[in-house]
Amino acid sequence: MKKKLHFGILLFLIVGFSTLSYAQTPKTVCQITANPINNDYVITQGHVQSVSGDDDFYITSGGCTIKCDGQTGNLPIVGMSVAVQGRVEDDDKKSSRDELEIDVEYWVEEGGTTPPPPTEEVLTVAEALAANPGTIALLDGTVTSWTDENDGEGIFADNSGSIAIDFESGNKPGLTEEVIVLGTVDYEDNTKEIDVYYWYPVGGTPPAPSEDIAWTVQEANAAPNGTYAIVPGAVSSWTNMNDGEGIYEDESASINIDFEDGVPNPNLSEQIYVLGIIDTENNTKEIEAYGWVEYSGVGLTEQNRSDLRIYPNPVSNYLYVDYEGSLTDISIIDLTGRTVLQEKSLSKSRIDVSGLPKGIYILSILRNNQIMTTKKVSVR
Repeated sequence: MKKKLHFGILLFLIVGFSTLSYAQTPKTVCQITANPINNDYVITQGHVQSVSGDDDFYITSGGCTIKCDGQTGNLPIVGMSVAVQGRVEDDDKKSSRDELEIDVEYWVEEGGTTPPPPTEEVLTVAEALAANPGTIALLDGTVTSWTDENDGEGIFADNSGSIAIDFESGNKPGLTEEVIVLGTVDYEDNTKEIDVYYWYPVGGTPPAPSEDIAWTVQEANAAPNGTYAIVPGAVSSWTNMNDGEGIYEDESASINIDFEDGVPNPNLSEQIYVLGIIDTENNTKEIEAYGWVEYSGVGLTEQNRSDLRIYPNPVSNYLYVDYEGSLTDISIIDLTGRTVLQEKSLSKSRIDVSGLPKGIYILSILRNNQIMTTKKVSVR
């Protein structure tokens, strides 16, 4: 069945998944080097042993070392402990495996920064099985069986395969009913599953999704399921520390939070930004957190001014800033607090953002060396 998407998240059609091999759980460096699989999608950890002058660095762990092909201008520091995600490239079939490397999608310092919110979507079960946690999934299929009907947990299938699925216990379809589900790819007990935001029968009308982002706990509590959350705050208490479940607070309110499998727990009261998606668990609103970043002091509160025009937003190529007076500084800051672009300006600026990775950024504008306004900008 041909499906039409009615929501405004950027769609990337992912092709060729059936020919690739993916790691379903993190691998050690030694596991990768001992049995390299070309195009294997891996997550691994190690210490940075060396960094070359171009875009390569080497990580070591357990006595094994592997080359990582990164990006110029975004390389770790020697001695840093990092987690790396990307595809194994093993095109050299010689026994020496001279060309074995990881083509890095992103790297992060352990326990700290994480990648920006995902922008990909998958449309089949096979693609969902191959996708990263946090990836949006829009699937057309049926529940073939229940593993725990009371909790809405079962097996979902289409003509490409089957996957575990988790509906809200009081809101689930009937067996073999053809439905469309919207959710995110998740891990539960090291098994891929779809965590469902909503579903509706094929031929029915989908709920109107939100294109907003929750920037405070108060907004997260009021937001519909499926809304992205980028919320500064702190975990005030743990309800189940082993599973990463606790209470998250900012100055506005508190909300339940669940850090996904593989995401290290922050310390209690540590000031962080949480990156996640709004969901409902046992009829209680919560943030499904697929990452967090250390608090950098960057304010996220937007200030609207009638004398300042910023367009377009979302932006793909050039971001324009028009102001009637003079400005001192225009900066674009990522969610780790790192300034990725900066421009000195008098009144009109055209900023080329085409080289930035897709994601959410903060535009900070200074006048007379004082912050005049901050605004979230989506680069697509």
